[in-house]
Amino acid sequence: MKPSHKPQWFLLLLLVALVPGCANNAKLLSKVPDCTSSLEGYLHSSPVWAGNPSVLIIRRMRDPEVLDGVIMEKREDGILFDQDRISRFVDPEPKLYPYKNIIAAVDEKLRVIHGDLPKDYTRTWGMDLELEDGASKPLHIKLKPNEYFGYCVPPGLYYVGSVRFSTSDGDRDRSVGPPRLKIRIQENRSNYIGDVYLHGDLPDSSRLIAIPYRAESRAGLASMGLVGAVMTILQPGGYHYIDVVDKSPFLHNGKREGVVSLLQRADEFREQKPDRLDR
Repeated sequence: MKPSHKPQWFLLLLLVALVPGCANNAKLLSKVPDCTSSLEGYLHSSPVWAGNPSVLIIRRMRDPEVLDGVIMEKREDGILFDQDRISRFVDPEPKLYPYKNIIAAVDEKLRVIHGDLPKDYTRTWGMDLELEDGASKPLHIKLKPNEYFGYCVPPGLYYVGSVRFSTSDGDRDRSVGPPRLKIRIQENRSNYIGDVYLHGDLPDSSRLIAIPYRAESRAGLASMGLVGAVMTILQPGGYHYIDVVDKSPFLHNGKREGVVSLLQRADEFREQKPDRLDR
């Protein structure tokens, strides 16, 4: 009897997906009173739809029904929606749903374009950035939802090597080939990198930065061990959307003079003028 050969490549892929990379945690600004170059800002992140993008949540007698598909058009009398194929033999035709029957409509960018999401159907995301300068280990920066962030970071030019997104209930996503983002931290300055908007609070769709991701963990699958890990890998990816806005004057906590040093796309990067920020 020939010995069975397990798919070694699959086990290797699973190991790579589950083991995080190495990075140094940046020190909180509050823990370094004599810091000479700080990185500061604010993350805006409102509760967003917890499921797939582009859905209608329909009012039913008992529990709401979630329909996946394509929002084709918003009209005065309702939303024209093309529901996904239900089975091999059933592919519903586009249908106009009256507003009175719709609890909420969510577009492809997870924005609520009609109604209000039921609380049990939402989650709030935070972000983790890994800053790379090409000379030392990446610096890990944690941005908690709807909170100020401040870290003591050595001066220099940094790229964002990877981005992780996470929720308090255990969902985690990791960027896959994200847009190259760039930032310069100036010596003897409190560097304001901007107000970062995530998902539902996006103020200007023309500046959106789309970050493709793959799922690293899902709360409902974590208790299933290896089977849950495999199912997580098989989860479809998607995009997280962010925007970076200059809302100075920013009330910085660094001891040095404030300067605007926005997080930007690498292909659009330009040095910021050393304008002073009022405290």
